[in-house]
Amino acid sequence: MARGQRGRTKEQHWRRHVAAWRRSGQSVRAYCASEGISEPSFYSWRRVLAERGPRPAAKSARVGDARATRERSTADATVVSPFVPVRLVDDATSASAVEVVLRGGRVVRVAAGFVAKTLREVVAALEDLPC
Repeated sequence: MARGQRGRTKEQHWRRHVAAWRRSGQSVRAYCASEGISEPSFYSWRRVLAERGPRPAAKSARVGDARATRERSTADATVVSPFVPVRLVDDATSASAVEVVLRGGRVVRVAAGFVAKTLREVVAALEDLPC
């Protein structure tokens, strides 16, 4: 067997194992034990295959070779991460807001960066209002 062919055969072998492991729902350790394959080799090949990306489509597929086509599409399937991106937003208005409760139960909420003189004038105006 030619050296390049042996490498492609090995890659196909490990692509099938990685795809079967994904379908199995098992941990890597359990899958490797059940298949009698080396766990370190599995991890190594999984990394190599991820770096190589999906296998390019065959130049000429044999007619009626549905099994090979199904195995190729399964092995090349994109892995969807269970994690979603998160963006943290600094909500400065609620974190540094001041709340002033006046007589009669009226509430004045003041955001950060307020002018103290203006606040005093607003409170004085509100306190002078009849209840």
